[in-house]
Amino acid sequence: MDDRDRDNVIKGMELCLTPYDRREVNDIDACPHTDCPYFRVYNMGDCIRALCNDALAILKAYEPRVMELNEISEHEPMWLEQRGFPVLPTICQMIEYGEMNYVVVVMVNRSICLPVESYGISWRCWTKRPTDEQRKAVTWND
Repeated sequence: MDDRDRDNVIKGMELCLTPYDRREVNDIDACPHTDCPYFRVYNMGDCIRALCNDALAILKAYEPRVMELNEISEHEPMWLEQRGFPVLPTICQMIEYGEMNYVVVVMVNRSICLPVESYGISWRCWTKRPTDEQRKAVTWND
């Protein structure tokens, strides 16, 4: 979802939450917010459903999730989880060293190199800080 879609969701939500006097609207089922981006595309009930679906997609995008290995160089900062250790805020960069690929993990007081082939087995990165429940819900590769 791009910024324009996000702006449309925000505008639609603001308009849906704006109170109005139904007596001023000729049709009892009509929406008075004709400038709503969803009003122009959907029928009355469908516009609210579409708006809710889009809003839910935006909210889900902000939930912490385990990243794919190829996302690591593109996403900063992130949260490193090593199996059996607490989650730490980090910045990671993929490097090649001979025939081996490593991820350099930069933390506040140190840096470490982690082998790419152990991603998901002994370490993984999250887009945002996960709760303990979220960490436990996502299984490790073995």
